Amino acid sequence: DGRVVKIEGNPMHPINEGTICMKGHAGLQLLYHPERIKGPLKRAGEKGAGQWEPIEWEEAIQMVAENLTSLREKKQSHTVAVLGGDYRGLRHHLWDRFTKAYGTPNYIRLRNSRMEESALTHELMQGVSKPLGYDFFNARLVLSFGCNWLETWNSPVYQFRAYGHLREGIEGHKPKIFQVDSRYSVTAAKADQWIPINPGKDAVLAMGLAHVIIKESLYDQSFVEKHCFGFKDWQDSSGERHTGYKSTVLKDYDPLTVARITGVPPRIIFNLARELAKTKPALVLGEKATSFGSGDIYTRMAIHSLNALTGNIGDSGVLTVQGGVPLSGLKPLPKDPVSQQSLSKPRIDEAGKGRFFMTDNIALNLPRNISKKNPYPLNLLFLFRSNPVHSAPNGEAFAKALTKIPLVVSFSSFMDESTQYADLILPDQFSLERWQDDIVTHLSGFSLFSIGRPVVPPVVNSRNAMEVLFDIAHRLDDKISAAFPWNKYEDLLRESCSGLFNAGRGYIVSSPREEAFRKVLERQGYRIPEHKSFAGFWEGLMMAGAWWDPSDSYRGVRDLLGGPNRTFDFYSRSLKEKIEGQARKIARGAAISPEEAQTSLTKIMNLKGSGDLIFLPHDESDERDSNEKYPFYLNAYNLHSLTDGSGANQPWLQENLAIHADGNWGSWAEINPHTAEELGIGDGDWIWLESPRGKIKVRAKLYVGAMPEVVNVPLGQGHTAYGRWAEGRGSNANQILTDDLDSLTGLPLANQTRINIRKA
Repeated sequence: DGRVVKIEGNPMHPINEGTICMKGHAGLQLLYHPERIKGPLKRAGEKGAGQWEPIEWEEAIQMVAENLTSLREKKQSHTVAVLGGDYRGLRHHLWDRFTKAYGTPNYIRLRNSRMEESALTHELMQGVSKPLGYDFFNARLVLSFGCNWLETWNSPVYQFRAYGHLREGIEGHKPKIFQVDSRYSVTAAKADQWIPINPGKDAVLAMGLAHVIIKESLYDQSFVEKHCFGFKDWQDSSGERHTGYKSTVLKDYDPLTVARITGVPPRIIFNLARELAKTKPALVLGEKATSFGSGDIYTRMAIHSLNALTGNIGDSGVLTVQGGVPLSGLKPLPKDPVSQQSLSKPRIDEAGKGRFFMTDNIALNLPRNISKKNPYPLNLLFLFRSNPVHSAPNGEAFAKALTKIPLVVSFSSFMDESTQYADLILPDQFSLERWQDDIVTHLSGFSLFSIGRPVVPPVVNSRNAMEVLFDIAHRLDDKISAAFPWNKYEDLLRESCSGLFNAGRGYIVSSPREEAFRKVLERQGYRIPEHKSFAGFWEGLMMAGAWWDPSDSYRGVRDLLGGPNRTFDFYSRSLKEKIEGQARKIARGAAISPEEAQTSLTKIMNLKGSGDLIFLPHDESDERDSNEKYPFYLNAYNLHSLTDGSGANQPWLQENLAIHADGNWGSWAEINPHTAEELGIGDGDWIWLESPRGKIKVRAKLYVGAMPEVVNVPLGQGHTAYGRWAEGRGSNANQILTDDLDSLTGLPLANQTRINIRKA
C-alpha cells in the first residue's frame, strides 16, 4: 500500500551483491521515525530552550537569502560558514561550489572518515594525489595497524565479502590476517593473530619490524634500489650528508627496545617480520580514521614504509589506484571580484596557517575562534549532517559558540544536540525520499558511481537539502544564481551522468552472466556499447542503480609512484619542501634566518625530532609515564551500529549494539578482569570514569580483550536531545576525551586521554 516494509541490497551492485549491513536494514526506522521534524521550524525563545514555531518553506528560504544578501552587500561574505559531516558525492561538490561562489573560505567538515580523499601519507611518500585502493581479494597476508576493517573502516560490506574470499583460500593457500590493536576488536577476533600493543606505540612496532627485515636482509632489495629514495644515507647537491631510513631503523629500534616500549614480545616481533617479508602479495594497513597519537603522520609513514620495504607496491593483492569516475564536471564559476576578495580572508578554523599549515580542515578549532571572534565574528552557520555538540570532544564549547552566532541554520531531520541551538531548521529528506548519488574511488579494482531515485513520497514536510540550496542561490545576485542553473537535483544528476555515457568506457552494472561475457570480449579487445542514446543509458542506469568500470584500476609501479621523482620516498622530500617553504615564509615576515624560522616552526608544531628525522618515519609518541591520578588510557571506539551516534534513535541498532559485549540500549566500559579484581569491580557494576576534562558514569564490562592499562568505551550514546529512543541511553565518552590536536594532520589526539576508575 505504498509503504516500505523492507530494505534489501542490489544484487547487481559490485560492493554488496545483494547484501547490506545492519545500518542499511535499520534505515526503515529513520524513514518512519515518529520523532522526525515535521517541517521547517523557527526559534521562538532563547537558544537551547527548545521553543519553536512552524514556518512556511517560502518564508524560511527567503529569511536565509536575505541574511546572505545583507552580509554580501556589507562585504562580510567571509563571516558565513558551512560545517558538514560525513557524506560523499555531488553534495560535497555543491557545498564547496556554494561557498566559493558566495565568497567564504569557511567550508569545514567534522568527519569520521575521509577515505574518498588521498591520504596525506601517500602524498608525502608516493606523490599520489588519488585515494589508494586495497586489493583484499588477492592478498596472501593482511597486517592491519588499528584499522577495524571488518566493522567501521572504509567499506565494511565490501570487506566482509573480501574476508570470506580470503578464508576460502587462494590457490590452496590460506592467507593470514594479523591485527595490531590495543583492543580485541571484531577484526582482531576474526584475525589469525591479535597482537595487543600499548596505546600510541604503533610506529615503534612498525620500525621494529623493519629492523628485523633489514637486519636479516629480507627486504625487497630490487624494489628498494629501483624505486625508492632515502633508504640509505645520502648526500645532496651541496655536499651535505643526510641520514636515511635504514640508519634510523637500525640505530633506534632493535627488537628488545621495541618489545619494552610496545608490550609486544620479541618472539612475535621476529615471527611477524619474517612472515611479512616472505609472503607476497601482502597488504599493510595504517590509514585508520582516528589519530594514532602525537606525531600521527610519522606513525602512518612508519607503517606505510613496510609496504615499500617488502616490495608490496604495484602488483595484484596490494595497493591500487583507480581512475576517476568520468562525470561531466561542473562549469567553472564566473569571475566575481566580491567573492574573490572574501575568499582571500583567513579561515576561521585556522587551517592552512601557523602550526596547522599543512591541514585543510580543523573543525575542533571553531568553538574557541567563534567565541573570541578570531579572526572575525561568524554571522551565519549552516549545519549539514553534523552534530558537533554531541560528536566532538569539545561539545560543550561548541554549544556555547553556537549561541554567539546570529543565525544558525540546521538541515537536521531530528532535534539533535546541535540543532537545538539553531535559529532555523530546514529538515532534509531521507534517502528513500530523494535523489542521491555516491562516487566511490577507494575500493580495489574498479571505479564506481551509484545512483538512487525516490521510491516513496516525503513522509513529512521535508525537502532535499540540495534543492533548498539551489533555491537559496537563485535568490542571491546574478553571479551566484548563475552558478546553480538547476532547479531539481535530478537535473544535476542527468547532466553529470552524461559524462559516463560519453566516456566510452565502463558499463551499467548487470547480472554475473553478462559481466562474465563482457570480460571475455574485453580480453579479445572488443567493447560493445550498450546504448545508442543518453536517454536509453539514463533509463538503464535508473533500473540498475550503478555504473562501474571493472578494468579501471592501475596496479603498475609507475602508476602508484607519482610526483616529479616517481619514487617512494622513505625520506620525504615533499614534507621537507613543505616545512622549509613554510619556514621561509615565517623568516620573511619575522626578519629572521630560515634556519631560525624552521626551529621555531617545529617547536610550535610540537615535533620532538630534529634535523633529518623530521622527514623520516619515526616514533613521535609521548613517553609512557606513571600517572598516579590518571593511571589508565581511555580508548573510545566506534561501533558498527552507531558510528558517530547518528543511529542511536533506531531501536533495531540499539538492540544489536555489540555482540562481543552482550550490550544493548546503553554503554559500558570494557575492563581487563585482573584490573577489575584489583579495583574491587564486578561485571555490571556502575563505575565513574574521570579524566581532566570531566567524568561519565557507565557499567563495567569485564572483558579479556581489554589490555590491563586500557579501558575501552563505545561512542555514540549519551544523547540529551535526540528523542526518547536515544535520551538517557548510556554516556557520551566524547565529554571526557582530550581535544588536543596533531599539528600535521589536525586529528584529535583522543587516544592519549588518561583516566581513573572508581565505583559509583
